[in-house]
Amino acid sequence: MRYLTKVQVIERLKKSQGARTQSEFADELNIGQSYLSEVMSGRRDPGDAILNHLGLQKAVLYKAVK
Repeated sequence: MRYLTKVQVIERLKKSQGARTQSEFADELNIGQSYLSEVMSGRRDPGDAILNHLGLQKAVLYKAVK
């Protein structure tokens, strides 16, 4: 099992967008363009529609600090 950072997920998403506009890509994913823009800029976490498109699942990890 391989884990990706948020930056790596965003990079994959941008690559997946290809030459389409954000609006066209958002329509394909059935999400709002403003939400897609916020995810691509790192201001919001990707939801199920985006993760499914990329063939990913969300995993929550906890790190011990002491």
